[in-house]
Amino acid sequence: MRTEHSLKLMLRVVQVSRSGFYEWRNRKPRVSSELHLCLKEKVKTHFRASRGTYGYRSIQRGLMKDGVILGRPLILRHMRHSKKRLNPKSANTGFVECLP
Repeated sequence: MRTEHSLKLMLRVVQVSRSGFYEWRNRKPRVSSELHLCLKEKVKTHFRASRGTYGYRSIQRGLMKDGVILGRPLILRHMRHSKKRLNPKSANTGFVECLP
């Protein structure tokens, strides 16, 4: 990061501490929104396949069989979202490929 201004000056201008800058710079990247949407589809697929009757543990086991490991809070959030739009007569049993 070579520029014509010193790092000290730039941090002072944007009112960021040096430690905060280095923490931000070394932070691991967040899950991309594309991957997030794909994982949401996978949860929705398992939830709809059960016609909205599976709990998060059953969905988590199904995802693990597919090689996807997600935590309880994320699965529950996607289940709540899917439940609002669930139509049992049109259960989607397809599989969305998004992970290598």
